[in-house]
Amino acid sequence: MQGYREAVSCSVASISRVRRGVREFARAGFSGQGLTDVELAVGEALANSAEHGRAAEIRIHCWFTRISLVVEIQDDGEGFSDSSLLDRPRHPHDPAPRGYGLLIMRHSMDRVEFTDRGRRVRLTKLLTR
Repeated sequence: MQGYREAVSCSVASISRVRRGVREFARAGFSGQGLTDVELAVGEALANSAEHGRAAEIRIHCWFTRISLVVEIQDDGEGFSDSSLLDRPRHPHDPAPRGYGLLIMRHSMDRVEFTDRGRRVRLTKLLTR
């Protein structure tokens, strides 16, 4: 599959560069709020890999299908010890100051799928015609 691919060390500079790279790639199919949604969801997924997964390396691959943009992010971190947490995102009215990344990803994208105890996330955004 063609598209945008990167493998980077888990650093603030690398994550920022990858986020910008995905945004530029996504411009081929999105603008405005759709583009913002993609960038936001990707940023949350990358931040989760770095902060919660304690990853050393993050690999990202983006591609377009006939109907969507697919962004797959995989890290070499610890993953979730309790992967059922991936199915129970924080409620939007929860007063806790943090922990909304999964909710943001699900709100911004049309499909969010986790595998390998959360070490791999596939984000899908349908193209608008």
